[in-house]
Amino acid sequence: MAFAEAARMEEAVVDFEEKMQERIQASQIEDMKWEIHQQLRAVLSDILQQQAAKRLAEKDEGNAPTMPAAVEETQTAM
Repeated sequence: MAFAEAARMEEAVVDFEEKMQERIQASQIEDMKWEIHQQLRAVLSDILQQQAAKRLAEKDEGNAPTMPAAVEETQTAM
């Protein structure tokens, strides 16, 4: 009987360790997704700033219309 109880406890420990490993992996995946999201957001912001600077330079030269409202809204949202 003690052997059966020890076997059940060992199985419970193994199950717990597996679940904890799954949680750790899920957490790491979420962290990586957040980091990628932040990097993409930074890249997008840089691109939008470069486009805005280019448009402003062209506007100053009189060669281009003002920045589209959608780009302005996107920049404001960031």
